[in-house]
Amino acid sequence: MKLKKNILIPCIAAGVLTGLVVSLIIAGSYGQAGEAGDVIVPALFEISGHTEISEAEIALDSEVLKTLEAEYGPLNIPRTVRRFDIVQFYTPEDEDLGVLIRGKEYTLLLEKMNFESIDDGINSYSGRVGGFEDSVVLLTFSGNIVTGSIEFAGETIFISPVQNRENAEKTVMPLHIVYTSKNMDQPGLFGGF
Repeated sequence: MKLKKNILIPCIAAGVLTGLVVSLIIAGSYGQAGEAGDVIVPALFEISGHTEISEAEIALDSEVLKTLEAEYGPLNIPRTVRRFDIVQFYTPEDEDLGVLIRGKEYTLLLEKMNFESIDDGINSYSGRVGGFEDSVVLLTFSGNIVTGSIEFAGETIFISPVQNRENAEKTVMPLHIVYTSKNMDQPGLFGGF
């Protein structure tokens, strides 16, 4: 019997120690992944070298949104959008535009659309994402304001200013919302919910 106790005690101790180590590893992993700021989510859309990301992956009820509204005035966020990014743009001058979509580099191949014979500082472009023949890009630039959409890889990315005109004119770099068709609630029949 004495021999069995000598074997049994080390086995129990080894089992308890192994369980404790595994528990610590799992707890440490969850703590790191669950802490805010540890996981960096790339912005949905950036114009390379011309974008400042204010916040990514915002929800309508977010405290971040309330803070932005306190600084920039009321923001016009479509009520059907569940998650979105808030960004600011510097106006690019290129027709072949380098962009990042979810952190991956692409080139937008754009052609200027001529709607009028005067130069009012508003420039619209149509085109596609390089390497994706079935994509569609429509963008309009007016100063540091960008409006447009990109149909690409089974979804549509929407870009739109969110400040009203009065507040946008007071801001050097107006705020924009960027969201995708996958982050929208689809309205019911006749627009009802």
